[in-house]
Amino acid sequence: PNSYTRVVVNQHAAVEKASSLINVEHTNGSLALTPDHCLFIDGKLGAARDLKTGSMLGDAQVLRLSMSNGAVINPITVSGKILAVGRGEPVVAASHPDWIAQYLLDSYVPLPFSLSNLISYLFPATTQDYYDEHREYPRRATAQAVEGGPPL
Repeated sequence: PNSYTRVVVNQHAAVEKASSLINVEHTNGSLALTPDHCLFIDGKLGAARDLKTGSMLGDAQVLRLSMSNGAVINPITVSGKILAVGRGEPVVAASHPDWIAQYLLDSYVPLPFSLSNLISYLFPATTQDYYDEHREYPRRATAQAVEGGPPL
């Protein structure tokens, strides 16, 4: 890739809960991502759960798929795309899950021109702190309440 983008916020950076992951081994390396995370499969945007042995991720062919659990962090970028890699060469992925990735990549008012992007550009640490406290903490507290434990 011959371009770069800026991170708006890191989702799940303040959360320590494990999630289901799809482990992808391909001809140029490997990566692990959530089943709903989008990447470019055979040239088209699709969820990781739609991967099959033999699918192409850019010039890398998928060799093996397996499931595991692990921690997740997801950088939301200005372009809506990220390079995802565990080992070896990265593959191009969307920085959003399948329910909204296509919309954000095709939006008439893309993330580079959004108010949240401007705020994160001017106040990056404050934006991340706000996200962690007001977006992640309620999810973490709700999940713990459902599991029977006290909120953090």
